[in-house]
Amino acid sequence: MPMVVSRDNLVQARGYLVKRFNRQGNLLDRCILLVIGVAAALFLMQIAKDETWVPIIGYAIFGFAAGCTLPAFGAIPQLLVPEEFRGRCFAFQEMWHRITSQVALLLTGVMFDWIGMPSYLLMLSVVIFVSAIALGLVLRTSRAWVEAV
Repeated sequence: MPMVVSRDNLVQARGYLVKRFNRQGNLLDRCILLVIGVAAALFLMQIAKDETWVPIIGYAIFGFAAGCTLPAFGAIPQLLVPEEFRGRCFAFQEMWHRITSQVALLLTGVMFDWIGMPSYLLMLSVVIFVSAIALGLVLRTSRAWVEAV
């Protein structure tokens, strides 16, 4: 009997992969790796001119990276913030997300008009990649500094 690939099977497989990925190793290092994956996916979507398979690979990488990053970013405040301050932390986090999502939508529209979509995706992937590398270096040096003290 042939195996039928349905949406439910794909969702279950993705959920299994996300759970496996989010259990192993350091959470912050995995988040940085996944943000670099988002940058790579945006870059793949930008370089796709007449190719049909390149955007599909880009969307697959983006979907996996976003699916793993969002639960991990939700878990970081729960792990790092003391229980008596979590309400304030989550309120501030929600406020920050609402403000930055509006600014991102505004900037995306303006940048599409000014420089076009391919250039904007390239610029966005470079900014995300450089930010992730810088954050990784800062976390590495701060960990070394904390361990030395």
